[in-house]
Amino acid sequence: FVLISGELKSRKNPQMIRQLVLFRKDINFVIHGNGWGKLFDSKLPPNLRISDFHKELQPRLVREASALLSISHNEGGPFPVIEALASGTPVLATNTGFCKELINKENGLVVDVSSDLLTIARSLDKVIGLKPKVFRSDLLPDGHSWQEFAKKLYIQ
Repeated sequence: FVLISGELKSRKNPQMIRQLVLFRKDINFVIHGNGWGKLFDSKLPPNLRISDFHKELQPRLVREASALLSISHNEGGPFPVIEALASGTPVLATNTGFCKELINKENGLVVDVSSDLLTIARSLDKVIGLKPKVFRSDLLPDGHSWQEFAKKLYIQ
């Protein structure tokens, strides 16, 4: 499955996520975050599962996912990208926050914020294809471990 993590907000590009879920019926999606049910009028397609966010579920979902999808218009992080990469899960993200610094061809893809549905769908296929090769790896680049990242964020 492809994991989407976080609360429903307009900056998360919910309409594109909705289009992608409906377009890619061959891929299972899991949304782990609050508020997403209303995006689908409570009629979930068979390839989508939505769960309210529970902190204790996040590590298992991130580890078991074939890919993390983060196609926001604007992000401060996003922290789920770090969680995914540290867990051996490749990421498809838009060029927001620190995504461009962390994601490379070995651990995922970064697409432009203005990417269309077909570009995102094709890119997602490539990212899902990475999981069997990298699932046992910490995919964070050097200098970006949890400890190093926390020091940069909170100590300096």
